[in-house]
Amino acid sequence: MRLLRRASTRYLLRHPWITLLAVLGVAVGVSVVISIDLANSSARRAFSLSSDAVAGRASHALVQTASGVPSTLYAQLRQAGIRNIAPIVEGTVQTPSGRALRVLGIDPFAESVFRPWLAGGQGAGAPLLTPGVAAATPATRAPAGLETPSQADPDTFRILRGGVPHDVLLYALDVPERSAEALRGWLVMDIATAQEVLGTGDRLSRIDVLIASPTDTLGLARTVGTLAVLEPATNRSATLSQMTRAFELNLQALSLLAMVVGMFIIYNTTMFSVVQRRSVIGRLRALGLTQRELTWHVGIEVFAIGAVGTALGVLLGLALGQGMVRLVARTINDLYFVTEVQGVSVDPLVLVKGGLVGLLSTLAAAWGPIRQAVTQPVSVVLQRSGDEVRYGQKTTRYAIAGIVVLMMGFLLIMSSRTSIVVAYLGLLGLLLGWSLCVPRMIQVITFIIRRLLGKSSWLTMRMATEGVSASLSRTSVATAALMVAISATIGVGVMVQSFRGTVGTWLEQSLQADVYIQPPAEVFRRVDAHIDPALYDDLASIDGVEEAYGVLRTRVVDISGTSRDLAVVDLPRGRSETILLTEPAHSAFWDGFTGEDHVIISEPMAFRTGLAKGDSLALQTPLGPQMFLISGVFYDYASDLGILMMARTTFDRHFDEPRRSGLALSVTGGRDEVQAVIARAEARAEGRQALIVRSNERLRETSLEIFDQTFAITNVLRLLSIMVAFIGVLSALMALQMERRREMAVLRAVGMTRQEVTRVTLGQTSYLGLLAGIFAVPLGLLLAAVLIFVINKRSFGWTLQLTIDPSLLVQAVVLAVVAALLAGLYPAWKSGRTAPAEALKDPL
Repeated sequence: MRLLRRASTRYLLRHPWITLLAVLGVAVGVSVVISIDLANSSARRAFSLSSDAVAGRASHALVQTASGVPSTLYAQLRQAGIRNIAPIVEGTVQTPSGRALRVLGIDPFAESVFRPWLAGGQGAGAPLLTPGVAAATPATRAPAGLETPSQADPDTFRILRGGVPHDVLLYALDVPERSAEALRGWLVMDIATAQEVLGTGDRLSRIDVLIASPTDTLGLARTVGTLAVLEPATNRSATLSQMTRAFELNLQALSLLAMVVGMFIIYNTTMFSVVQRRSVIGRLRALGLTQRELTWHVGIEVFAIGAVGTALGVLLGLALGQGMVRLVARTINDLYFVTEVQGVSVDPLVLVKGGLVGLLSTLAAAWGPIRQAVTQPVSVVLQRSGDEVRYGQKTTRYAIAGIVVLMMGFLLIMSSRTSIVVAYLGLLGLLLGWSLCVPRMIQVITFIIRRLLGKSSWLTMRMATEGVSASLSRTSVATAALMVAISATIGVGVMVQSFRGTVGTWLEQSLQADVYIQPPAEVFRRVDAHIDPALYDDLASIDGVEEAYGVLRTRVVDISGTSRDLAVVDLPRGRSETILLTEPAHSAFWDGFTGEDHVIISEPMAFRTGLAKGDSLALQTPLGPQMFLISGVFYDYASDLGILMMARTTFDRHFDEPRRSGLALSVTGGRDEVQAVIARAEARAEGRQALIVRSNERLRETSLEIFDQTFAITNVLRLLSIMVAFIGVLSALMALQMERRREMAVLRAVGMTRQEVTRVTLGQTSYLGLLAGIFAVPLGLLLAAVLIFVINKRSFGWTLQLTIDPSLLVQAVVLAVVAALLAGLYPAWKSGRTAPAEALKDPL
């Protein structure tokens, strides 16, 4: 075994670049997996800490309607002798710089049971007894430039809710360290101050309840009756966590793609290592070395490479995680809810998972070459020239196996109508199956090129193409690695283009008005602030406005206690075409929608809940539960969580909320008149409420800009996968350059110039890149179809229209060729610089 260790050490020292590239392949793959997991877990931890701190010791919560719970209910419960309850008001505000902060309104005297550190008359709760006061932790205050360390010296702090400014005295919130971290990004206020700032009137967001026994539940239920719904405190956290589950899963799947590409590098490196030492292995086998000893030795060598790469990948993952956390947090804040994630929370389980992924992937990728080294007869091992011949004879079998794996992948994808994990396993089957077909496809294309070229004078081209085919065991793996990365670029690119095109078409049909007005939104797709009613009327009567109609975005609670988004629409005559139904509506549909207790639900909501046209949905109203008929399903791409839509006439019959959160104006004239109306609207709102006034065109542009921003992290992952593939191509070309040193030396000795040798090597790498790009096109389109029609549907419930831009396919092929050319520059230079005499004497 000492001899084996010496042979292994000597080999690794003689070929450091090959070993380094293998280590980098593992490291980058592991780092991507770890960074995404750290970003997701950090966001989850920040949200969980925040939720736990805000929920305190509450076991349940009383919730009611879109406008919240009336304060009178809290008073009734107190009068009935129920003590372990606390009123809560929650909402979101902004700083003048645009930073979103969450507001927690409390009654300090009721907090001793739930959040003792906010109890009245002592500690952190003491300043809150004064009207117009807020308190925040140093982590919340620092980004705003407010560093006051004590409660004795407050700062005046301006915040905005729905564009309306409010000045509060901001004190330091003195709470335990764990609570301070959890309350990052929160402002704590007295109930009355929070109600004034958030504009909730005399209503509460919920009433926290601490129930010690089932008897307490029964007594509370009798007192509350149908006025509110009692839900477990854990429901809120579970609901909000479920919002991002599909988003996180898709990021994890894309990160694992980089590791899959990295496995090709490990396979190629191990195969090259075995081929290079074939003669040594053969002699040791002839001298009595057993298969078990050889397997153990090569396995330890591969494990060492994987361990070093994994360790480096963990360090890179921790560094990369900082950037990924910012991208993930920004996307969550744009699409789901406000959360502050300032840094990476290192979860040891994430590091262990990333380490296991790296080590197991390394061993799995190296298993084939190891088995080939130890199972072949000694006579075969010693015959170096026959290896590629034998590999070439197996390509048909590999292709047949690939077709079988492709079919299995399709069966997996179609076997489940809901599982995203099964769909991704099927997608992995498609990648693996197509990769197994690569060697045979290279042979076929090379044969066709050989026949086309014939005995032409393009010697370097013929040598380049034949060189790729002659070293098929290495070049096919490098080609497959690059192909997988490029196909992922095509698949995700076509999916994003299709998504963007579908959303663009939907926006064009949905946004029929000329001008749209709304308060600033803390979360882009959730506007829960309102336009001042008096200002709303003034804006609707501006000169040049032909028609005005409003929308209210709010939340309602069904009888199970689940909170749901609700859009309340004023539906003017002739404007029903702005709502795109999945099924054509009959002539009386809109009469029922506006005149009866009907609602329609978005396609994602139908997908997530299983509700369908004709079902009924019970919603909690101020007068108790009320049944609403689901009369249709509509297309909606503003929220993957799902949304209800209700006519304003129906809403007014059951709820008490006359305000609107948005206003749409139809203008009598053309573009110039639209700009004039925008100017008049801004002048009307100046000094009263900061509103966002945009034209139809500008609103569409803004929506698509946010759309592009949410896919920023996806683009980063695609680039990282290509980086891993680039390392794989460079590794394969470096291996080929070293393996063919003698061949190139002979060619130089018989008269081939250094430039011609360089052209041959660059021709090989260009050909390899061209093949990878060509093979990636059909695989990428197949991946796009699965992503659009299967994974996207199962993740979010959206129906997308497939859009294929031919320029994207051309760009992908060019990217493959350029990546391969760049990877081949150093090996080509090295081949041309090697002295023939030195190469002929080198025993490798």
